[in-house]
Parts: sequence; structure tokens; C-alpha cells
Amino acid sequence: MLGAAAVAALAGGVFYRALMPTRRQLRVYNYSEYIDKAVIKEFEKTYGVEVIYDEYEAAEEAFAKLQLGGGGYDVIVLTDAYVPQALEKA
Repeated sequence: MLGAAAVAALAGGVFYRALMPTRRQLRVYNYSEYIDKAVIKEFEKTYGVEVIYDEYEAAEEAFAKLQLGGGGYDVIVLTDAYVPQALEKA
């Protein structure tokens, strides 16, 4: 009986996820105040994507995060001084 309940709970969870619409995400790491928040909102509305927009103050901060694995970002904006080093790590 317990096994059947576990299978039913698992199946319910699978069907729940299948029926729930998933929203795509775009994770961006960029200089602070580089892109207006209204532009991000309009982008989300136009393309049906949720933008996770994290900011940094100095290029060194962004490069240090990139060296630690990138933080799962889809887009990281770097200054041209760090691009050659970032490509070596890729």
C-alpha cells in the first residue's frame, strides 16, 4: 500500500510539472546601471523570457566570478581587457 502511494505521488508530481507552463530564463551579469530596468521589462514582455539581471561594480569583480565558474550566467559582460583571459578559461 505504501509503495502504491509513493508511485501515485511521484506520478502526480510528473503530471503537475508537465501541465504547468515553464518560463524560459536568461541570466545576465553586467555593470551596474548599464541597462535601464524598463528595457529589461520590455524585453521580458516581448520575448516571453524572465531576465535574471545581476550587476557588478568593477570588472575585476566580474572576472573573479567567472574564474570561479561563472555563476551559471548565459551572458557576462566584460571589458575588452579581460576577454583574452576569459577565452583561455573557456
